[in-house]
Amino acid sequence: MKKFLILMTVLFSAISMNAQIATENAKLLDNIYVTVSGGVATPLDFNKPFPVNPLGTLTIGKEFSPVWGAEVEGTAWFGSHATGTHVIGVPHFDSELSHNAIRGSYVGFNGTVNLSNLFDVYIGGPRTFEVKTIAGIGWIHTYSPNASKSSDN
Repeated sequence: MKKFLILMTVLFSAISMNAQIATENAKLLDNIYVTVSGGVATPLDFNKPFPVNPLGTLTIGKEFSPVWGAEVEGTAWFGSHATGTHVIGVPHFDSELSHNAIRGSYVGFNGTVNLSNLFDVYIGGPRTFEVKTIAGIGWIHTYSPNASKSSDN
């Protein structure tokens, strides 16, 4: 009986030691996010701030690590309220462009850096407040109502 108990103890110890080995592999679709946002655009000189032009943005991104990530962003400017004022980050709208539903579009590729995790210890999950930087390159295009006018890129 004593040999049987020792054999069972060794057998259960071997099984419990194997249970302690865990491996985790990142999958392709881990840490992916989709963001939908909206807003309004108006000239910065505020001579005629109203009516404003609505805009919508769709962002798809992936966090490769707790610090580094990348995202693709697309924005569309709607409305027919032409201002004729060039604003940084907003397409130049002429009064002749007022017949289009989508006035301009932006497509960009951005890199992200989570500064909270870069300069502080990663706590294993999201914090209540995080500081992130986003920088990238993009392309803005405005649309003309007819083929006689050229579009701006």
